[in-house]
Amino acid sequence: MKKILYIELSGEIQGGGHRSLLQLLKFIDRTKYLPHVLCAGSGSLVEALKAIHVDVDIIDMKPLSGAAALFRMSGYVRKIFRVIKSRQIDLIHVTAPRAVLIAGLAGRMAGVPLIWHVRIEESDKLYDRLNLWLSDELIVISRAVQKRFQWSATRKKIHLIYNGVDTEDFCPGNHSHPFREQFNLEQEFVVGILGQILEIKGHGELIQAAFRIHPELPRVHFLIAGEENPYKQALQRQVEAMGLTNTVHFYDFCTDVVSLIRSLDLIVVPSYSEAFGRVTIESMACEKPVIATYTGAGREIIHHGDNGYLIPPRDPEALACAVRDLVNSDSIRESLARKGRETVVTFFDIREHVRKVEEVYRGIAG
Repeated sequence: MKKILYIELSGEIQGGGHRSLLQLLKFIDRTKYLPHVLCAGSGSLVEALKAIHVDVDIIDMKPLSGAAALFRMSGYVRKIFRVIKSRQIDLIHVTAPRAVLIAGLAGRMAGVPLIWHVRIEESDKLYDRLNLWLSDELIVISRAVQKRFQWSATRKKIHLIYNGVDTEDFCPGNHSHPFREQFNLEQEFVVGILGQILEIKGHGELIQAAFRIHPELPRVHFLIAGEENPYKQALQRQVEAMGLTNTVHFYDFCTDVVSLIRSLDLIVVPSYSEAFGRVTIESMACEKPVIATYTGAGREIIHHGDNGYLIPPRDPEALACAVRDLVNSDSIRESLARKGRETVVTFFDIREHVRKVEEVYRGIAG
């Protein structure tokens, strides 16, 4: 049995990357691979890992900045080296670029190979070159991310493995959810946007689209689901200023993502940039129609008009037109939803994702 060390720079679940890690560790073959996770702090991620019976160590790791950065880094390298030796680790699997730097140096000291699982398409410039040198293999989650390394001559190190979703869990089901009763939307058509509330996710464009749609389709409502932060508060002020408080509703993101997706009639992912788009495949798996943008991996997942809609980013008018089209056509929505699920079952099932990751593990650690 091979022992694998995963290193995360947060103990909190902070997005699709952490949810993808949880899915991988839930389905990995424990008769062949024993996972151990090192987290820089406690929180929801640590609790979720423990719930699936994964051992977790917590170490104090502050950001590498300021005059003490080099001193801190050397201390973190020593800490990880000690974990590698005490746990008799055979392989290191890391996502965050700064964690690659620290873990890569510790791995070199211990003679243990490292896999860098790259989930961001934006280049990290000099760090990319250093981290590539420290990594034995790379896993990228989309072709959009793979383009980050076009300059690299070591293409043999790069494995394209799409994220996966548990299609037995994310599947069609009950349409009810507490938010519908809370906002008196039991019989209304609801368009939803889920996940991190950041400017690049396109929430502002959705609000502008809602402003265009509401006068002609007053039964259409919009749900913005995500954790509280200053940008969410700014969006709430924007909604008030535009007179949309009875049309655009804000909801705290819940752990039961499946039931929330099932309760929506249409999901939008209007991101400016998206390395993959986990919400996209989760929604498609639940047989919900999806509108996404022609960015990142959107074009790798969705074929416009067949299993979803694609629109340009930063274009509230295009988003409004796409929403109108789907609100007004039950048959198109149903066709997109059905083909969307077929796409996910065929290409993005978690079991196929895990099989391919384990293949990389075998190639590097035997």
